[in-house]
Amino acid sequence: MALNSIGKGAFVEGCIASIPICVSFAFLFFSVGSLCTTYGYSLAQAASMTALIFAAPLQVFIVQNGESLSLPALLMASLLINFRFLIMASSLSEKFRGVALIKLMMSIPMLSASTFTLSSTKNSESGPALFHYYLGVGSAAIGTAFIATIAGSLIAGQSNNYLTGVINVILPAHFAALTALMWPKLRPISVTIASFFIAPLAGHWLGKSSVIVVPFLVAAFFLFCDNSKIRRESNE
Repeated sequence: MALNSIGKGAFVEGCIASIPICVSFAFLFFSVGSLCTTYGYSLAQAASMTALIFAAPLQVFIVQNGESLSLPALLMASLLINFRFLIMASSLSEKFRGVALIKLMMSIPMLSASTFTLSSTKNSESGPALFHYYLGVGSAAIGTAFIATIAGSLIAGQSNNYLTGVINVILPAHFAALTALMWPKLRPISVTIASFFIAPLAGHWLGKSSVIVVPFLVAAFFLFCDNSKIRRESNE
């Protein structure tokens, strides 16, 4: 993907804008890499998983349930966990008008919730310029994730109890921070709190499949509440 002067400027701007994301990903994927080592995955397997999947929730699910996962179960989990990316890709494709389809297809591995959010809120640009900005954001993010995964995998193999304790805190702390950033929007925080209480109960009854079932139960509940509210307002 050759870049002209405008494209280079937008690419560099995207790299700079992605610094907060990269800091977050450094901790997140360091934890993913260490988790891979804890569950017996090699350095090459951990790094390849991040390079090819680049989705921490799905990677954690695979690592923790790899021995018991069948191919159909893995495909179903991939579809359900990453269905949101279909919507994100559809939204961004409207803003990337004028960009060749082959380039769009090659950039798909860079898509994540963070790269989507940063790129979709860039209202001052559109078309190829916005696409190059997205490439900058995505390249920096996935590069950081790849390096952090390798670092986490290597360091986790040193058998340090203190380090292991720190690693185990990183992933929960990351998602807690993401939830806190939603304030003052109460809906995402309410979803997180509801999931916190439902997950242990679902885990008792549903076992490992609760990882897939709980998000849909919580989403269905809040969707039902929203529809009920809309119907009440329309009847008033």
